[in-house]
Amino acid sequence: MSSNVIKISVLVAGGYGLGRLEGKVIFVPGTLRDEVVEIEVIESKPQHSLAQLIKVIEPSPWRVSPGCPVFGQCGGCQWQHIDPAFQHLIKKDLVIDALTRIGKLNLPEEINPTPAASPRYYRHRLRLQVRGQGEQRRWGFFVPRSHVLISITDCLLANSLVNQIIQEVGQCLPDVPGDDNLKEIEIVSSPEEGLGVVLCRFTPGARPGNKTAWARIADACPSVKALVVTTGDQIMIVPGREAGLRYTFTVKNDQTKKDLTYRLQPGVFTQSNLGMNQELINLVVKLAQVRPGDTVWDLFCGAGNLSLPLALTAGQLTGVEFSPTAIQNADHNAEINGLSNCRFLVGRVDKFLAGTRQRTGRPAIVVLDPPREGASGLGRQMDKIRPDRIIYVSCNPATLARDAAHLHKAGYRLSRLEVLDMFPQTHHVESIALFEPS
Repeated sequence: MSSNVIKISVLVAGGYGLGRLEGKVIFVPGTLRDEVVEIEVIESKPQHSLAQLIKVIEPSPWRVSPGCPVFGQCGGCQWQHIDPAFQHLIKKDLVIDALTRIGKLNLPEEINPTPAASPRYYRHRLRLQVRGQGEQRRWGFFVPRSHVLISITDCLLANSLVNQIIQEVGQCLPDVPGDDNLKEIEIVSSPEEGLGVVLCRFTPGARPGNKTAWARIADACPSVKALVVTTGDQIMIVPGREAGLRYTFTVKNDQTKKDLTYRLQPGVFTQSNLGMNQELINLVVKLAQVRPGDTVWDLFCGAGNLSLPLALTAGQLTGVEFSPTAIQNADHNAEINGLSNCRFLVGRVDKFLAGTRQRTGRPAIVVLDPPREGASGLGRQMDKIRPDRIIYVSCNPATLARDAAHLHKAGYRLSRLEVLDMFPQTHHVESIALFEPS
């Protein structure tokens, strides 16, 4: 196919540069705003086309040389060509664009972007795809929009402990029990403990081998605390191993400064960036302004990441989460921190909001940290409950904008917006929106 030269006008959701060719929108990965680039269209649709970058003719002053030898092939990250000092400002613009274009909202006067403390070596967990068996077994990341595997031996985004475990397990990879139905390995580390847990996920019904064989693998990896093998709903933990990992976060507010200890089991969601998760906790606590005696609901609460800091001041905190394992962890975490004012419920958030049997009183504050799909129907539900403040933690600007528009119709205004660079070198962005009655 022939190449063309276009100018990139803006970066958009997904991390793509957007330009135009004969009036048609062209999305180009690996580019920056105002760059003139040579491209080749690789996929054409009626409204837009996808192109690959051939050459940068006029580079942006924010362009840098990627530090990873497989950047551009590996789908693990998208923005290593962008100066980290500029990335959080782009993400701020992405959130603003979604709220104004999709949500049709007036923006608050205060919009604060928080850059990442470290642009590299920040991930305490990493998920690797696995293909093959025996000596042919390899692991790594997929090429974008494909199932072509790019093998890796380390990752510039992973912390030193995760990379150490990659080295240890990588040496044993050909000897890992089971057949080619081993599809994914996730490494989760605790810098506090100096150890990690390795989750090996097989397809349902696979034969992963016996515990003795897996124990030999674990014993050969000194940085591995436990091996967890899953085949669908079946879970095997190497005998004699405790798989929970410990994390500590410091909560600061007007009333107190306290360290909270979390014990998290494998498979329970945690933010991949522990340093920025500390920033997230501090910002949510600051925006919530919980007063003694306040009733707080933490919806999509997970293992209590935000629940426990809020419960330090609240009169009563109720957390709701669909995962039974996460709720078990939340209960345990509340207990080990001496928080008796927490109540955690297993269930769907929409069912909880629609029902009355498990709800106690009107909450002063509602905190939501939904998955990428957002919290559909939120405005209608909040219109009935009428909390004083709603804090929405989002990992997807588009669904935040949709839900924010519904809250606006329900009589809430967006009064403050925080944008966190939780995931440097990627297009993913975390934001915190505070809503108060209009």
